[in-house]
Amino acid sequence: MSDEIWVCGDCRSVNKAREKHCYRCRVPRATAELTPAAAAISSLHTRELQTVLDRAERMGATYRPTWPLALVIVPVILATTWLSFAWTNALVASIGPNGETLSTQAVDALGMPLLVALFAGLLLWSTWIALVVANVPALTARQPLHSTIGAFFAQFRGFRAPYRVIWGVLAILSAGRSGPRLVVLGWWLALLSAYGAPLVVIILRGNETLYRALVVGMQVRLGLLAIAAVLAVALVIVVEREQRAALRRRDSVLVGVRHSLA
Repeated sequence: MSDEIWVCGDCRSVNKAREKHCYRCRVPRATAELTPAAAAISSLHTRELQTVLDRAERMGATYRPTWPLALVIVPVILATTWLSFAWTNALVASIGPNGETLSTQAVDALGMPLLVALFAGLLLWSTWIALVVANVPALTARQPLHSTIGAFFAQFRGFRAPYRVIWGVLAILSAGRSGPRLVVLGWWLALLSAYGAPLVVIILRGNETLYRALVVGMQVRLGLLAIAAVLAVALVIVVEREQRAALRRRDSVLVGVRHSLA
């Protein structure tokens, strides 16, 4: 290790030799300094990562905060879920026990607001995901599997596309940890199951009247939609948290190297 610098083992910051405490985390040098071999590896990795991040910035990969959009998405998710509950209950109430059609006034009144909320939510979600994908190179110097445009239209292409885009982003941002990606898996399974639940329940309860089977199916659907909404909000929080953590790691690398070269 050079006599001019030393590397903190706690936060991996590079310090000048005259400093007795890490400039970033303030841990004493006597307890935090890496061994010469470990410091050499850490310093080399830090410089390589700093070079890659600088190159990504020169290529136009800049970080843009996505939390303002996330703050809008969360209430839209909750509002859409509430409208889905209200519309479903109105639909069930509009069908008589013998399958006859009763008043559909409530169904018609809630139909348009629900469609508007679904479209707005889909547009906001797609924009947010596209911005998150665009941030990955700037935060980690790694290229995600999907482009920004591809991430935006993933919501419209197929039932696997949104799941794959978010899964790939979290695989990079969370450095391979399984916890964040389990949230993605739970959200996607709950969302898909919610739309197939009524048909499955009707088939499984074929010995009952269609009305009763439909009511049970709709109740199951509402339960799954509630779970999917909670997990969707949790997913937004997880992605934003992982972005902030990646931003702190990037800034630590850049500031540490530049500090050592000052």
